[in-house]
Amino acid sequence: MAGIIGLIPNCAPSVIITELYLDGMITLGTMMSGLLVGAGIGLLVLFRVNPEKGENINIALLLFVIGTVCGLVIDLAGITI
Repeated sequence: MAGIIGLIPNCAPSVIITELYLDGMITLGTMMSGLLVGAGIGLLVLFRVNPEKGENINIALLLFVIGTVCGLVIDLAGITI
């Protein structure tokens, strides 16, 4: 779920995800998943400038998958700060 929130183009999702982590409501892996997926307004620029919509969707999905897998690995490894 944090990965999907991280796809929202803006810095507000990053602030919300970090606040949830600091309040102890989500784990480190969940936070990292949302933050790694976030590309700021980069995805908006990508979709506006690159005419290949299929390629753009693949890039967004790749960001989502990589961020989610990294967050899962962090949680499974039991890494904490």
